[in-house]
Amino acid sequence: MRPSEYNSGMGLKPVLTPKHVRQVRKLADTVHLTPLIGAEGARRGAATLICVIRDEQQRLDSFLTHYRALGIEDFRFIDNGSVDDSVATLGAQPDCTVYAAPGPFSWQSKQAWIHALIQQHDPGGWYVVVDADEKLVYADCEQHALPDLIDRLEARGLMRIRALMVDLYPRGPLLAAEIHEPHCWFDPGGYLSRKKRHMPSFTGGPRYRAFQFKGQPLDPELTKFPLFKAAAGDIMSNPHHHYPYADNFASPCLLGVLHEKFSHEFRRRVNVALQEGQYWNDSAEYRAYSQALEKDPRLSLWTQNSQSYEDSSSLVANGLIEPVDWSDFA
Repeated sequence: MRPSEYNSGMGLKPVLTPKHVRQVRKLADTVHLTPLIGAEGARRGAATLICVIRDEQQRLDSFLTHYRALGIEDFRFIDNGSVDDSVATLGAQPDCTVYAAPGPFSWQSKQAWIHALIQQHDPGGWYVVVDADEKLVYADCEQHALPDLIDRLEARGLMRIRALMVDLYPRGPLLAAEIHEPHCWFDPGGYLSRKKRHMPSFTGGPRYRAFQFKGQPLDPELTKFPLFKAAAGDIMSNPHHHYPYADNFASPCLLGVLHEKFSHEFRRRVNVALQEGQYWNDSAEYRAYSQALEKDPRLSLWTQNSQSYEDSSSLVANGLIEPVDWSDFA
């Protein structure tokens, strides 16, 4: 019996599994992912990366370069109807497998696809689950690959690792961003911490200070658990937390997720999200973006307090992620 599924204040009384968890599990039970193209075969490396994509061809080269440098050798992409060259690009890679998404996209179906792939591929393995605009970093990741970090985590008994999502943005107006412009600025402070029943919650950052929804600051959840070891009964039922919830409180914030949302394609992606209404609360977050950009087409997230992201030490120095003890590594 999982302690997190019982009410400790009232003895061993079962607590009803949350509705969203039941929905994702029910969807996952109907999913079987068949490789569309690529390198399906024996698992390689310390961790498998899973990423749901749609028309991400322009991001893939940078994405693969980053994660290969971390030591990822097994990439699993679930393609949700790309019409660009994403599938062809990945199919030509020796370490990538692509699956066709079995049905329309919603945040519940996305989580169901991920859970189904984990159960189908290796239900006890280590995973990195990220979006195509997210790059995982940790202290000294430039010198220590992911297998080294996983060794450290397992030695400490940590199997579900907490991250802070750090929004990156260009210095100039969002709508003037060029395809090759580096999006390397971030907010070094201004984050809000509070404990929720699901997890330690962090909000704030540039989206909080620059966008509003129904007269209130946009309050995006910035906590994620993108690195974890799968276990029986566990499910990544939400993009920001896993179930059962108790293990979400075990890990310090050792990871940063560099969020490259505000690229040259930002306006197009906002329009698609509004047209399809597939994201949380009928794409409410994207309506906030659209309203702000209509009000001020020159909107920039950069301020005098912004800092340039140089490497992982930029996050450690500002207390956004914790250092890793590498003392027993040469």
